[in-house]
Amino acid sequence: MFNRGLFALVALLTVAPFLIVGTAQAQTTVCQSRLITLLDFRNPVVVSGSALSAGAVYRFSNVAAGIDALVSIDSITNGSLNFFNRVTGLIANFQPELNNIGASSAEFTISFVIARISPPDAVSAKMNRGSDMLTLDLGAGLPQNSLLRLSAARDGGGAGNNARFEILFSVDDVSYTTAGIYGAPVATYPSAAQDILEHNDIAVPVAGARFIRFDTLNNDDIFIDGVEYSQVCLATTTLAAAKTVSIHDPASAGLFAVPGNDVRYTITVTNTGANSTDADSVFIVDHLPTEIEFYNGDIDDAGPLTGPVEFTQSGAGLTFSAATDLRFSNSATAPVNFAARAYTPPAGYDPSARFVCFNPKGAMSAGSPDPSFSVSFRARIQ
Repeated sequence: MFNRGLFALVALLTVAPFLIVGTAQAQTTVCQSRLITLLDFRNPVVVSGSALSAGAVYRFSNVAAGIDALVSIDSITNGSLNFFNRVTGLIANFQPELNNIGASSAEFTISFVIARISPPDAVSAKMNRGSDMLTLDLGAGLPQNSLLRLSAARDGGGAGNNARFEILFSVDDVSYTTAGIYGAPVATYPSAAQDILEHNDIAVPVAGARFIRFDTLNNDDIFIDGVEYSQVCLATTTLAAAKTVSIHDPASAGLFAVPGNDVRYTITVTNTGANSTDADSVFIVDHLPTEIEFYNGDIDDAGPLTGPVEFTQSGAGLTFSAATDLRFSNSATAPVNFAARAYTPPAGYDPSARFVCFNPKGAMSAGSPDPSFSVSFRARIQ
């Protein structure tokens, strides 16, 4: 908090220790036997919000070698700012000035960031037509949730005022998923200034990506300087499965598990881990004993369900269709993947189906409470 009148904030801000010097070049000095960096606050530029108002953010370039300072006006109480940073007196100090006779105050936050690089050079890709499209083949697949760093810039002057492009990812260069928009507001990754290279970290979507595409959204000039990526350490996915069996007794006749009667098997899968699964990666294979005949019909006969399988879930974020996500095998050994099954059971009871395979679609969610899903099917005891 700061009192009214003319003042410098050197002794009042809670930031790393610094001294103010009269040059624009950052230096170091020894203070009380410690080597400290001398910071230089000059020539601020508004990068967001309205000047001299709460919510505004200013950038001081190169307050130290390779370091910029972002200073936000958090609040102004009982007054207004006459100057955000005075240019007289201790000109290298950060010197806001309140314009009020009575008691007033202002709060600021200073963040230090890596200095921005100069505008893109002649080797940068320039896009300046609404139909422009740039596709990059990264040469290898990026895993989901890895971070791709985009280096881009809007052109200076009127040519780049409204420049924006859409960012899309693909695993096959055929089907693309939109990750957001970079450029002039409103954008997912807003550009704060023109003629300055800006870096944004973009999360690779579920299913990963090998291709990244940029589609311009208007005729203003915008540059793409390059991309780089790195993998991140992901929390683990932990799936737990449990199988239960109950007598199929829709009329509550008190049936028992004896030959000739039907049972219902239910397999429940729970994600107890801290991360979601990869898309479409959940694959369940259930081995049926020889004493059991799979029922390929309406699981509850005249009830509300249709098809041989009932799928339910709680927060799992999956989809299931028996037409595409249910398969069978009559082999003696289990199929190694969902594509390996190659058997279609006839309608009704089938003693030949030895394995039932489930492959619900989507990425199974993680969270609290633990997400889960269940698949149920019916069979007859021989």
